[in-house]
Amino acid sequence: MKNPLVAAATNPANAKVAAYTIGVPLSIIGSAEILAGGIISTEFWAGKAAVSAGTQAITNKGDVDLWDVGVDAICTSGASALFGGPIDINLFDENPIKITGINKSLRETSIDIGTEMLFNKAGDKVFNSVSPYLKNKGEERLFKTVIGLPMNSISKGTNYVLKKDEN
Repeated sequence: MKNPLVAAATNPANAKVAAYTIGVPLSIIGSAEILAGGIISTEFWAGKAAVSAGTQAITNKGDVDLWDVGVDAICTSGASALFGGPIDINLFDENPIKITGINKSLRETSIDIGTEMLFNKAGDKVFNSVSPYLKNKGEERLFKTVIGLPMNSISKGTNYVLKKDEN
């Protein structure tokens, strides 16, 4: 028997409501945070790119959005969600370049921004609560990777489930 919480969370109707209910306010809050906290963060760029590409490849069955990888590598988490959501570059997709308003729906963009913002911000909060106890940059990078992998995997997996019924 399926867990009722899992059944409710994976129901496409509930997922759509959750995406908009969580994603839209989070995007507004995230926009203000970006203005306060900055946009560019190239520290640990290679690690951020590897986490992004790796989790996308696993959760999307090898399909990697190169735009998202680049934006994830050089932007803060809130900025990467807002700048990465409207554009997709997947070389092996039938439409390799998707842009909101041209060949990408507002629904898809909202899901991309909402899931990315929610789970990246959650990862940031965990990192910020532990970072005072880390002794050096090596430990910080290791912990960011340890936090980034599951958060990014959950984000991409949630994104996949929410978009699944559209395609």
